[in-house]
Amino acid sequence: MPSTVKFDVLKDTPTHIAYQVSRKVAEMIAPQLEDELERVANEKIWAHPQIKDNNIPSTSLAASVFYDINPSGDVKLSLTILNDEIGGTKDVEVEEHKRHQVTKDPAEVALVRSATGRFEPKGKGKVKRHKRSLVNKRHFKLPDGSWITSSFVPNEILDEVVEETLKEILGEGS
Repeated sequence: MPSTVKFDVLKDTPTHIAYQVSRKVAEMIAPQLEDELERVANEKIWAHPQIKDNNIPSTSLAASVFYDINPSGDVKLSLTILNDEIGGTKDVEVEEHKRHQVTKDPAEVALVRSATGRFEPKGKGKVKRHKRSLVNKRHFKLPDGSWITSSFVPNEILDEVVEETLKEILGEGS
């Protein structure tokens, strides 16, 4: 059954009629937009390669959307992503690489500098290929190209999901 807006053209002002129409349209569209945003956001979360390829448990992430209609009929949508701690273990293959780990101990830094005349990183050398178990953590490549190991999905990755969701639902200008 279609929604109707009742008004009296002799008593109601054009502003009041516009308000009633705007509010009724918002009440009809907001629940549909809420459902669609939530569905697309959850799809984008689980399709994101950093999340999908890391075997993130489904209990760790979930998108939810809420709306509010103010008295003038404007709709405020809130897209929230629950980002709980990652659970479980993931085994990863670590390729052979060179280690460049800088010591944080000031006494060691002074000793290295005084002996060689210049600072050299501690632990310099090759690390052989090996397996590593990540317990309640995962590796993530950030948009700037750096890598981190974290017990939560980084906000930078979730920001990408939100941006892609809004672009798909609301268009490029959102």
